Amino acid sequence: MDSETPIIGIENKHIYSIDLFRYYFAVLVVALHCGLFADVNPLLGLVTTQAVARTAVPFFLCVSGYFYLKKLAEGKKAFLQYFWRLLVTYAIWSIPYYLISFFSWGYESVRSFLSYVAVSFLLTGSSYHFWFFPAVLFSVAVSTLFFKFKLRNWLVPCSIIIYMIGVLCCAYTKLMHKSPFLHLYDFSYFNQLRHIVFTGFPYFVSGYVLYLLNKKHTYFRDNNKILLIVAVIVWIIEFAVLAATRIYNTLAITFGMYPLIICIIYCLLLHPMEMFKTKAAQFRIMANFTYYAHVLFMDLTTWAATHIFGSAGVANTPLFFITVLFTFSIGVGIWKSN
Repeated sequence: MDSETPIIGIENKHIYSIDLFRYYFAVLVVALHCGLFADVNPLLGLVTTQAVARTAVPFFLCVSGYFYLKKLAEGKKAFLQYFWRLLVTYAIWSIPYYLISFFSWGYESVRSFLSYVAVSFLLTGSSYHFWFFPAVLFSVAVSTLFFKFKLRNWLVPCSIIIYMIGVLCCAYTKLMHKSPFLHLYDFSYFNQLRHIVFTGFPYFVSGYVLYLLNKKHTYFRDNNKILLIVAVIVWIIEFAVLAATRIYNTLAITFGMYPLIICIIYCLLLHPMEMFKTKAAQFRIMANFTYYAHVLFMDLTTWAATHIFGSAGVANTPLFFITVLFTFSIGVGIWKSN
């Protein structure tokens, strides 16, 4: 995989701040999957994994949408190149995860395994953290159709309505019990629907919201820091209320998270941090590797602890630091080897 195939989409070589923050959010993905601090303090673990770490994938989706939909809005043809590059990256990185799955399934279940591969590759992801790929592929295809059929003005309103439905089903589940129209969380494939439709598509299109704000609204540009502070406060208050009332099914998406992600990325777009050009290239590569490979290192660490050292496993927080250490070290090595 070359350095022009970033985790979040089409490369923009001038906004180094986004490359720097890629690694930060990639580490948050590791924190989410390791359950960082859950073994130390339940409340701290909840805040870390279900609030802070949940911002990671929306960040990647929004930046992907910004750079891709910006090209479409400017009349450039980007679909085939982007779609193909994303698909190839996804396929290549799926190989080690499918190999592990194959050996765990056993040789006598080849037909069932191939059926699993076909379904998971298209709908759930070849690994549980790779749902990002089907979500982006779906979002790219649907967004491109909106532009092709001259429906771009409907793209943002439709995505926001979809997102609101998703939030009500995910974060406000218990309030929806009396609604006959929002029982989607009872659907057997709700997780796939949440990943691809309710999270992937709206946050990918939020990149187009960024493009429109940057192009037309100087107020947002002039007051971005104040708006970011307000967005953070709203996000914290909503999370606190949801955590206290426990009316949620999952906190993967909330109303406050949507403006928060837009404000964060907008600030990065306004402050490209050109003085960190060299570091940005390094952190881009490290972010890619960390996101793609961290589950492999998590599984390897757990396997080693169980089979070699005879322990019951690895606690959440040590597992996080071991995984980050390994992926960081190898990521640096990949960058130095050019």
